[in-house]
Amino acid sequence: MHLFSNIISNQGESAKIEAYNNLWLQKNAQGEPSERIESNAEAISTQTGNLILKAKQVIN
Repeated sequence: MHLFSNIISNQGESAKIEAYNNLWLQKNAQGEPSERIESNAEAISTQTGNLILKAKQVIN
């Protein structure tokens, strides 16, 4: 799964971003880094694959 955004914010008690296989979080399909990936929530995860975070700033 690919999630494209310049700012990715995963907020809330039960907020969860999850993929069965690989998960990419980045700005766009060209692979540019997001400005920020922020997670003050339950999880960002995959069940069986890789988790790829491309960002200038990661706040967990």
